[in-house]
Amino acid sequence: METTVIDTNFNGNDKTFIGRLHEDGVFDKDLFWPMYDEINALSGFYSEKPELPKDLVKKLFKIHGIILSYFTHHFDSSDNYKISNLSEVSHHDYMERIQCLFENFGVRQLPESMFDDELR
Repeated sequence: METTVIDTNFNGNDKTFIGRLHEDGVFDKDLFWPMYDEINALSGFYSEKPELPKDLVKKLFKIHGIILSYFTHHFDSSDNYKISNLSEVSHHDYMERIQCLFENFGVRQLPESMFDDELR
């Protein structure tokens, strides 16, 4: 299964969700959803497999860690990093999505109906 969006986010390319979060301090919703959807689709695919590829796991752990660290830095009063549009983004709802996505990776694909939000 293809991992183009995951690969480019893992590498931190400028035109990716991770790249924008890092370089511009912007939570780009238009770049978040393709990454989320690719990870979610892979989760469904690998739920039927006995093993996960180590390279994929490495990339997912890094992406997850980066997202969490930037949210942490944003809320740290002693850190100068800020996500400029975080007030426009329902960060609690997005964090719930991210948490569920990674906690369930390889177990199942998450249905949109399990979330009581209007993020899309």
